[in-house]
Amino acid sequence: MRVLYHPYSCAPLAYDSPMKKPQAILFDLDGTLIDSVIQFTAILNELLIEAAKPEIAIEQVRPWVTGGALEMVQSAFGTELTPNKVDFLKNAFLLRYDRLLNTTLPCYFPDVESVLRQVNAQGVRIGIVTNKHRCFAERVLRQVSFKESLACVIYGDTLSTPKPSPEPLYLACQQLKLAPEQAWFVGDGLVDMQAANAAGCVSILARYGYVSSAWQSWSSCYVLNQLTDLLALIKVAECG
Repeated sequence: MRVLYHPYSCAPLAYDSPMKKPQAILFDLDGTLIDSVIQFTAILNELLIEAAKPEIAIEQVRPWVTGGALEMVQSAFGTELTPNKVDFLKNAFLLRYDRLLNTTLPCYFPDVESVLRQVNAQGVRIGIVTNKHRCFAERVLRQVSFKESLACVIYGDTLSTPKPSPEPLYLACQQLKLAPEQAWFVGDGLVDMQAANAAGCVSILARYGYVSSAWQSWSSCYVLNQLTDLLALIKVAECG
């Protein structure tokens, strides 16, 4: 299924095949459902202050989040880091994040709970396919209100090949007993769109998330300005 959307709208421009209601919608986690950039920025600034470097703003960190801890520390500290220093900073970041998860609750993007509840009520199953490792993602999901609604969860270390490989999406569809084309995948990163397109799922870019400035060059079936746009897509699919 391919529907072309204007990059600043959720209104369809053209169809090149019939649109079908999904049997399941799979979601990335950070940058799609969970807004963790405040936590990540706080940790990076702690490390920067300890290194006598200037602090950074949340908006600087947003496009780095999709690349995980490695990209965040490399981007925050610059390219002069040695491999050993990169490893040290990455481990320090993850250790502090591990501690932070014990004292803070997940922060949702707007309307996450409502949208997921309405998607489920329409008979569409929901699941998570994240590159976040299980030791962190499982603790986040343990605290979310929609955890009982999840039909499947694939972590970043469930397989040896995380996104942009299609394998995590293949596994999710296998667990749901669906063909990939029966599932939609919503994510905010280039690796999400690459994985969805390679798997044959309908790729949906969450532009409200941590997208980089190059997002318009990514190949996606749809672009969402806010998560509630997803409900409009389902309605269009029901009529198609």
